[in-house]
Amino acid sequence: MAQPTKRLEYIDALRGFIMIIIVYWHINYFSFDILKVINDVNSFENIFLPFGMPLFFFISGLFAYRDNHVWNKKNIINIVSKKFKQIVIPTLLISGLFVYVFNMSFYGYLLSPAKYGFWFTISLFEYFVIYTLTSKLLEKIEHRLLFDLSLLIIGLIIFLGSILPYKTLAFIGINESITNALGFNNLQYFIYYIFGIIAKRRFHFLNHT
Repeated sequence: MAQPTKRLEYIDALRGFIMIIIVYWHINYFSFDILKVINDVNSFENIFLPFGMPLFFFISGLFAYRDNHVWNKKNIINIVSKKFKQIVIPTLLISGLFVYVFNMSFYGYLLSPAKYGFWFTISLFEYFVIYTLTSKLLEKIEHRLLFDLSLLIIGLIIFLGSILPYKTLAFIGINESITNALGFNNLQYFIYYIFGIIAKRRFHFLNHT
């Protein structure tokens, strides 16, 4: 019988902390004039909020990594299908209900980069798919450090690609509505997801230093 995974209290505390930060930011953004306090360099917003989403995706990367996983076609299909059911379907149901209740455009929702606030769940699924395909691509690399460096380089390439100006994307034939629908600009956070995966791969070393 498989032994239950031992929980790390400081990781759970970090997850709770980042949830509080994100909720706090949304309350300020939608309920108060956050621009009045964000100009203060000593404000809570300027000190902690820039860490919000990067830290969220870093932690997500920590939990996404599984050691000794076999990236064959069957496993990839199974695990991606499972993630789709866990992440995308609930997101579409809840966001669809949100759009219906507030009489908003579902088409506008699909073409919105922020997906009316639901973008991060879709991005989580996209990040996992990219990481899975990348792991399959790099599976022949047995040297752990070389694998990590290759993973990091791919993450940096995706990061740089995500911050390309829309005019540049239009120049190479990529329509802005397509990039919005696919959350292309949200791929800028993928690098933090990769940092989390690499940290988990090196967790034994980090946990004993």
